[in-house]
Amino acid sequence: MSLYRSIAVALLSLSTLLVALPEDADAYPVYRRYFQDHYGKATRCEGCHEYGGSSNRNAFGKAFQEAGEAPSDFAQLDEIDSDGDGASNLAEATAGSNPGDQRSTPESMGRLWKRALRTIPVPREQLALVMGDSTSLGLMEAEMSEEQVELVREGSGVTAHALDAHPTLYFGSQDGTRQRVAMFRHFRSKHGLFSLLFSVSASGTLERAVLFRAGQHSTGDYREFLACFTGATQDSIPKAGIGACPAAGSRAREMRMISEAVVTGMWTLNVLLSAETTQEATAEPDKVAGHKEPKQAKSNSEQATGGTQAGFNLMNAATTQSVSLEKAPSQYPLTLAAMALLLALIVGSVRLALRSPGAGAELPKLHTLPSSAKLLAGLVFMSLLCVHIVAAITIVYQTSEVHSSVMEYFEYMSYARLLGLSHSHIFGFAMMYSAIGLLVCMTDRSEFVKCGLIATILWCGIFDVASWWGMKHLSESFHLLSYMSGGASGIASTVAIIIVALGLRAPRTAG
Repeated sequence: MSLYRSIAVALLSLSTLLVALPEDADAYPVYRRYFQDHYGKATRCEGCHEYGGSSNRNAFGKAFQEAGEAPSDFAQLDEIDSDGDGASNLAEATAGSNPGDQRSTPESMGRLWKRALRTIPVPREQLALVMGDSTSLGLMEAEMSEEQVELVREGSGVTAHALDAHPTLYFGSQDGTRQRVAMFRHFRSKHGLFSLLFSVSASGTLERAVLFRAGQHSTGDYREFLACFTGATQDSIPKAGIGACPAAGSRAREMRMISEAVVTGMWTLNVLLSAETTQEATAEPDKVAGHKEPKQAKSNSEQATGGTQAGFNLMNAATTQSVSLEKAPSQYPLTLAAMALLLALIVGSVRLALRSPGAGAELPKLHTLPSSAKLLAGLVFMSLLCVHIVAAITIVYQTSEVHSSVMEYFEYMSYARLLGLSHSHIFGFAMMYSAIGLLVCMTDRSEFVKCGLIATILWCGIFDVASWWGMKHLSESFHLLSYMSGGASGIASTVAIIIVALGLRAPRTAG
């Protein structure tokens, strides 16, 4: 009965692992500007997400998603009470409380929510990808006049997006000198909502463009095309199939939209940051920090064409919030110490287990089990093998096609998503590898081999998850720990699979 019970636990753990994976809940800085434009009040990512950007959507966030996620779609939600606290979304939003959280009401906004509104949320991990050697970020939330939006429309030749009047600019600085400015642009196609981020130098040259979450469509398909934008200017935006840029093929619509997003973004920067229009601005006390009222644009086309050629006046653009972008130095000694600790735990676990032998009790051997139990054990183990194969394919795909490296994969990932991924993996590892270990224990191999395999698989799984946090929070050198622990776990699991497969076969008898 113990074998059947363990197999049932293994199957349950696999299903739980799949269910526990965090659902995709993408967060874009554009949404909070939609909210602010409609309700006249600032909000945070927690207005639509349970625990901030990229965590699961709350009731209000889900309602906005179902409505279509366009600026005008907030009007459909005004009279609804999404969080069920007795106040409509309109009443909560205009009062400054959170329409997606029952704990925040117009009468009592909540201490944490009220404190969160004092700062502008910053997608720091994404911005670090395009900011080069900049060590700090300055934020500017601009409001463009109708005249300025018209200048962008005329200059770019592209119909203005609904958010053209609400750009958020991010200035990258080093040693007090602003080197570049970055901004997000957003567009939607049949594959979902695309979020494009690009940075431009003070001379008006585009430095790097990256594409973020696009529904189920791989952003890696556009990497070669995005590389064409490096070195481009406002007057030389790349197009698919022209020059060194790859042909569009089935992605023609998306590539055209990327080019349009960049050119409208460049013209927006031109209008806001050209020497003729840049001015010092002061934030109004009753608005969110960083909200600016820039100078009205001149109505002649001369102003709209001078910015890129002469460069951008980054130093005089007013910002009211600054965050650090400094990267942690390489921590190779700490990484090596973590590797040494992993080896010590494996060796220590094996020695401790061998020092405490059992009192003569033995588990039944795999080859002595009834045929039905052998079949069930084999099928369960084959399912665990499939999990490993799919995981390996996913890792290769994510770190070569979607992202260019393991480091970039984790740089794209928010802390909320990484926390959920860590929880599901540790729980899944514990259950799945326990099932593997139980089957290994029922083979004829020596206790040393069995203890070594079990300790290696379990400890390496835990350290693999720990290495993700090391890469995200401490240093990129922790990718070495990830390679070591993941590789060792994979090799040990493969050996365990072979041992169990051989153990299910009945031994030959003489004669």
